Amino acid sequence: MRKPYPYLAGLLLITGSLQAATFEISNAAAAQDQTQVQTPASNPNTVYISADHPQFLVQLPSNPTTGYQWYLTEYDARLIQPTGFRYQTDNTRLVGAPGLAIFSFKATDVAFAAPHATTINFAYSRPWENAPGEQKVIYVTTSAKG
Repeated sequence: MRKPYPYLAGLLLITGSLQAATFEISNAAAAQDQTQVQTPASNPNTVYISADHPQFLVQLPSNPTTGYQWYLTEYDARLIQPTGFRYQTDNTRLVGAPGLAIFSFKATDVAFAAPHATTINFAYSRPWENAPGEQKVIYVTTSAKG
């Protein structure tokens, strides 16, 4: 017997919800071994990238069962390009358990021509509501190729 609407389960997994005001920034190359890029404790919303490692991830706590999801609302396309999105479920296997909305990015060659500072803005909202929702700003600093 065939299950009806199998694609709906997949659609529910890609939405997100804010569970806490924390997030992780990690190097995409190191994502396989779960290594996190170290950011100064004084500014945990900042990621520093170099030409040697231009890819990075932003991981935001999320829970698709609430209807909320993270939207990438603004970034400088001259310096940063989004390269992907995925939702990672929690290992508890419990219905309604939170997970992570994971956005991947890559800095462009222009970002390393000189040192740059830019932002990536996210909004957390339900698609059917007009409220602006939670805002999250990630600060990105690049170093010049040397």
